[in-house]
Amino acid sequence: MNEASDPPRANDGTDKLLAAFAYVAVVPAIAFLLVPAIRIRSFVRFHAWQALMFVAASCVLAMIVRLLFLVFSVLPFGGFLFAWLLVGVGGIAVVIMWAAL
Repeated sequence: MNEASDPPRANDGTDKLLAAFAYVAVVPAIAFLLVPAIRIRSFVRFHAWQALMFVAASCVLAMIVRLLFLVFSVLPFGGFLFAWLLVGVGGIAVVIMWAAL
């Protein structure tokens, strides 16, 4: 098999712990990408980038839902209820994205 197509693997428990910390917040993920001693670990680098992309996708989804909420909430006859339905669907979408990680 080609080594380039294989996913990065954890060498020890430290890599797994650092990869898990990357998902806690944005700051550890950015720190792991900036610190050279940690950046060379492909497993941690992969999960740090994945955590940052998840945060970016969640922010884009939140902005879209907020814009649609603004548009639909001014509509008469149930527009406000439909807007709240969109908020719920957006929240479920974020949970599904998180579970897919």
